[in-house]
Amino acid sequence: LIIQGINSGGNLPDVLENISQDMREEFSLRDEMEAETTSQALFIAFASLFGAPLLLGVSLQFITIFSGLMGKLDIGKLEQAGQTGMFTLSQMSISPEFFQIYALSVLIVSGLFSALLIGLLRKGSPVNGLPSAPVFMVLAVAMFFIIKYMLISMFGGMMAI
Repeated sequence: LIIQGINSGGNLPDVLENISQDMREEFSLRDEMEAETTSQALFIAFASLFGAPLLLGVSLQFITIFSGLMGKLDIGKLEQAGQTGMFTLSQMSISPEFFQIYALSVLIVSGLFSALLIGLLRKGSPVNGLPSAPVFMVLAVAMFFIIKYMLISMFGGMMAI
């Protein structure tokens, strides 16, 4: 650009000023893009490592409590007595054990895809996220168990489960 400016007879200080202005704008755009991708990567990491384990842990606790309640109720006697009201009661169609296996599977798969997506955002290729995939999977599963045991300690005594 400098050589073209000199050859075309342009004023060198003006050419240099325009080049420096263009470079500043480019660096500013790079910084903005990096900040955007960093915030997106942090959101993905938060959702994968805290949000999903929290939601799945609460769901597991809900299923566990209601399975325990339904096991203690004699639904046949309630139906015969007509005390079910406007809705019908039935046994839970999903067991807490099955849901825990499902939750762990979801967390492992989402940990893998979160790492791949963060690799894509940060470096431009999903393959760059593969080294962090095991870390995401293990942390998501660990967070699930931490949340599960915290919820059991809070609500387990309430329902004697």
